[in-house]
Amino acid sequence: MKNLKMSALVIGVFGIFLGVSGCSPSDGGGEGSSGSSGEPTILEGTWLGDCEPSFAFFTQGSGQWSGSSYVGEIKTYSDSECTNKITGSDARVVSTNTKVTTGPTITTELNGKSGDYQLTKIESTFEWEYSEGIAALVYPAGTIYENLYYVYIEGDKMYEVDGGFNYLTKETTEPTTIDNETFWIKL
Repeated sequence: MKNLKMSALVIGVFGIFLGVSGCSPSDGGGEGSSGSSGEPTILEGTWLGDCEPSFAFFTQGSGQWSGSSYVGEIKTYSDSECTNKITGSDARVVSTNTKVTTGPTITTELNGKSGDYQLTKIESTFEWEYSEGIAALVYPAGTIYENLYYVYIEGDKMYEVDGGFNYLTKETTEPTTIDNETFWIKL
């Protein structure tokens, strides 16, 4: 997602090369927030991303949220249904200080419906615990970075949102659009 995908490639190589590194902490708060206390958040549980094409193979990210802790993995497959596991660009990231707060409300379109949507803001310091292939070139094991991104959660779907910190440009932008086609499903 672009930032969540990073969480995809951070949570997976998918948005993996999302916007990463260098956000400043927020005093935030509000509903659904969790600091270092480890209290449950709106993200609590296991989320599974789409099976997405990535170069000559397919990747799928998954994320496990528990209070202020997060473990994200990307796995590589040879088929478009992500059933035949191969080596390629697998990765694993961990965070023990994720801060989830109520984000801004944006006016945009989602699945053909225009409206106001309340976002969730996620700030974390991630460590790449493991990476291979292309992911290892950019994020070798032991790499630590700060990340800021937004998501929109509707029922058991978590949609990627633009905005947040972009690792490549080193800029932080405000969210404006929800990605209708890139989402995670809560298991």
